[in-house]
Amino acid sequence: MLKIKFLFIAMLAAVLVGCSGNGQSTAALDELEDSAAIDITYCRAHWWMRPDTMFIKGAVTTYFKSADSKIRSIDFDLVRHLQVDSVVSHNRQLVFSHSGDSLTVTLPDALAQGVTDSVVVYYHGELKSTGLGSIGTNREEHTIWTLSAPYGARDWWPCRQNLLDKIDSMDINVTCPIEYKVAANGVIISDVADENEHTTHFSVRHPLNYYTIGVAVGNYLTKEGQSVLSTSDTVPLVHYYWPSNSLSVRGLMTYLNIVMNIFSDYFTPYPFADEKYGQASIGGDISMEHQTMSFLTDADNLALMAHELAHQWFGNHVTCKGWSSIWINEGFATFSELLFLERVSSIFVEDWHDYTISNALQAKGTVYVTDTTSHDTIFDEATTYRRGAMVLVMLRNEIGEPAFQQGCRMILERFGNGFATIEDARQCFEQAADTSLVDFFNLWIYGGGYPQFTVDFDNSQIGKTIIDIQQSAVKTKDSDSDFFPMHLTVRLVGKNARKDVRLHLTSPQQQFVVESDFKVNNVIFDPNKNILGTWQRKKDNKRN
Repeated sequence: MLKIKFLFIAMLAAVLVGCSGNGQSTAALDELEDSAAIDITYCRAHWWMRPDTMFIKGAVTTYFKSADSKIRSIDFDLVRHLQVDSVVSHNRQLVFSHSGDSLTVTLPDALAQGVTDSVVVYYHGELKSTGLGSIGTNREEHTIWTLSAPYGARDWWPCRQNLLDKIDSMDINVTCPIEYKVAANGVIISDVADENEHTTHFSVRHPLNYYTIGVAVGNYLTKEGQSVLSTSDTVPLVHYYWPSNSLSVRGLMTYLNIVMNIFSDYFTPYPFADEKYGQASIGGDISMEHQTMSFLTDADNLALMAHELAHQWFGNHVTCKGWSSIWINEGFATFSELLFLERVSSIFVEDWHDYTISNALQAKGTVYVTDTTSHDTIFDEATTYRRGAMVLVMLRNEIGEPAFQQGCRMILERFGNGFATIEDARQCFEQAADTSLVDFFNLWIYGGGYPQFTVDFDNSQIGKTIIDIQQSAVKTKDSDSDFFPMHLTVRLVGKNARKDVRLHLTSPQQQFVVESDFKVNNVIFDPNKNILGTWQRKKDNKRN
């Protein structure tokens, strides 16, 4: 999910078209505990929707089994203003209670452990948007869409908002007026029309979470293509766009093929290659990475498209195990924007660093989310996205590119089709780098603040440069660290020469003597902007 836009990336479109430690914390109980250990194995949904009204009618069949004991009821999340008409199992009407935003269905008989049963919930009502915008409309483009993160799925369908259980597979049917098209997860199996309406059937055969299910109905045209991966796998591509922005699809499939291959080569092959990757224009302010079908606010924003595509690995294939670990989703997806830029247009890499660092310096909380009841806190731009991305930049700087890449792959291979916590990710990076990262995660994930550097150098001696570095801490709370140990790159610059030196900062004030075989005219601290912090020169008090 992404709420902001990068203006500098608009220029890039033209270029491409032309071509277990002390840091471990306990997540909020309300997101990691469930009223009963129930495993959702399959869903079949049929929704009736149209863009010119906020009315929805639905029939949702849920197959489930008890994981550890007998159960006599099953709870669903569904907002109170949607009317439940009936709940049926095996052609039998069941007793239910719809109170507040919870629907409790009493089973006719106690369900034994490991036995599968199913219920069908029939409902209807007027849709009302909450949170980040669980229901959106674009009247000019005759489009309606859903957006369920973090707690908005209950606003439009009866589900279990549980970040401990993925639905193993799902079939989605959407009936709408015949002049509109439907964008949703999975593969289109059929599209059956009558005189005034048509029903599109989508099949999903990869596990997916409740909030990654999305439907858009609108006045769409479609453009199709494919991406051929280095593994020779072929990924079907589809883009849903409005006639009014048809120019935006020029070169789009070329771009998607490039970024798909970048991420497939760096991480693992695209995890949903046997289904598709799709995009649908929605307008508005928030884009969303529904599994195999991203909804985009801006089809011209290439960094935005890279961000949402990266979520297919981090967010969909591997999902945060609790909103406190949203870094698994958003930190990695935001960092992936940089991976994309580094490989296709290095001229924008510095812009990305400048934008990300300046925003991350405004973070008031920690990357580990302590208040998971607030969607604004979970999806805070400065903290979750920008500081979260810079943590990965600094981690790559600390352990090196090979170990970092291996750690990313280990997360995907170990937790694919399931969930991961921040601690799970830490252990993968530790194994890849063969070093402890407890202190690093304590400083940057579970702690806040950042270092402020005062630097100076003396180049009066030929062949030697004396470098002085002082570090103080800018804190967001008293418990934040007073010192941030790290490896820092400095660049010695001469008339026609330069030399990069890697320094290890182990105390708040240090002096280094660096040798060179040329006259040093200047020293650039952190030339690649891999460190989240601020810099000033001791002598002139100006930012480096």
